[in-house]
Amino acid sequence: MLLRDSEIFRAVMSAGTTSRAAQIMNISQPAVSQALKRLEKRAGITLFERLRGRLQPRPEAQALLTEVDRCLAGFDDLEQRLINLQQFSVDRLRISSYPALGLAYLPRVIANMRRKSDKLNVSLQIASSSEVREHILAQRCEIGLMADEVTTVGIQHSVLHRANGVIAMHAKHPLASTKVISAKAFLSYPHVALNPEDASRKRLVAAIGSSASQFNPVVETPYGVTICELALSNVGIGLVNPLIARTYKDRGLVLVPFELPIEFKCLLGTQPGKPLSSTAQQFLTSLRKLLS
Repeated sequence: MLLRDSEIFRAVMSAGTTSRAAQIMNISQPAVSQALKRLEKRAGITLFERLRGRLQPRPEAQALLTEVDRCLAGFDDLEQRLINLQQFSVDRLRISSYPALGLAYLPRVIANMRRKSDKLNVSLQIASSSEVREHILAQRCEIGLMADEVTTVGIQHSVLHRANGVIAMHAKHPLASTKVISAKAFLSYPHVALNPEDASRKRLVAAIGSSASQFNPVVETPYGVTICELALSNVGIGLVNPLIARTYKDRGLVLVPFELPIEFKCLLGTQPGKPLSSTAQQFLTSLRKLLS
């Protein structure tokens, strides 16, 4: 009530009459008079001399106007700050992701969210898992998605998705009709693989055991998408994350289960002690549904 009465008081001081102030504020003239009386009663002073039906501001009114202008300007600033905060937390989303999710899945989630709110503003950066971690530490993203070979020291993290790898190959490969590929069969053909530091590759080598000496990739790469492309070109077969491989099936890539359960993990990284915005939470909900 005090805020509203102060706004009405300022309108009277600006307009010069209660009738004009009523028009400015889109209220009745009696409502203006009542607001002025409440202010005078609250302050315990007379703000206007009432001469022949007109209001003559006293020095106290001029002094009060200075304070009202200052306070209302503060409220205007506060309102703008609240708007800015709302835009940042609700309509602004910064994501950094490794290619396994960033190249195919995240654009689909973003597109779905944009259909619901065209005011959504997104920054999506595709980088290596180690670079994603650096983005989180530098507060350059709210959500970071990484493979599990990266260290999680200094960031808040959890497992977003896990799945056993599949063997990707060209449709005309001799193993394309096999129901399950054994380690022996896998090693009998040219194969491509993730780099030695990759956690899933380490699990593969460990699972192969005594036959690991036969694991001799013709191509090594940091990205599963590259393995899929090489498999499509019939360069070799390769163990890949099924999330990546799924996006290549419509191009003719054949995926066959592997007898050894080699797990691929996607880690969700966030800034420690900093809660996610409502938009980020909605994004993760949509992403989990897509990956399930």
